[in-house]
Amino acid sequence: MIDKVFSEGDFQKGSFRFNSSVASVFDDMANRSIPFYREVIQLTGQLAETVVPNGGRVYDLGCSTGNTLMFLAQSLQHKKIKLIGCDPAEAMLTKAAEKAAAFTYSHEIEFIQNTCENIELADADLIIMNYTLQFIDKAERPALLKKIFKALKPGGVFIISEKLKQESKRVEDFNTQTYEKFKAGNGYSDLEIANKRQALENILIPGSLNENISQLTDAGFTETETIFKWLNFATFAAFKK
Repeated sequence: MIDKVFSEGDFQKGSFRFNSSVASVFDDMANRSIPFYREVIQLTGQLAETVVPNGGRVYDLGCSTGNTLMFLAQSLQHKKIKLIGCDPAEAMLTKAAEKAAAFTYSHEIEFIQNTCENIELADADLIIMNYTLQFIDKAERPALLKKIFKALKPGGVFIISEKLKQESKRVEDFNTQTYEKFKAGNGYSDLEIANKRQALENILIPGSLNENISQLTDAGFTETETIFKWLNFATFAAFKK
């Protein structure tokens, strides 16, 4: 379905929710709102191929409608692996389960309704958290990242994608303007862009690139690299020795 969630109405600050309206159009919303959304999923799959062994376990925290997990199920079908998706939004998981049932591949995907903070994690070879940490209270992020680090096996990898804020106001303004042009080029009206920005205020709270790397270092990761970046979006790979 085409995303028209923000095409009309009066949206208050902080009113964004991952409800049934958003879930029904999420795939279109993600493809048109997140730069290189599909490419980041493919990049995740390519890295997973190198780090997830036969018999391995993969978690996707904030899995939304399951796009990354379904890509991994297909691209890693030659390996016997466990795929687990976690999301607190029932509507998103309902959509994910519907999509998963429509595909044929060698792996079942386990979907768990829970928050990233509360789900039990263990013996993971790869943990993915794409565009999710930015929605979690800043005060809770350090403990969550330490929990993720602890759950990874030695040699495991944490892949995290985030929207970024810039330390330079000039660059922040440029990136915001360019990003809004990107969305307009994908068919969103000025009203839709403004409504969504208003709805996400105080809900999506990004950190800077340096803040993200520092948090990962503080959590225990001794090697963190930026493997993708486009203006105010970045994907990091953090490695556990």
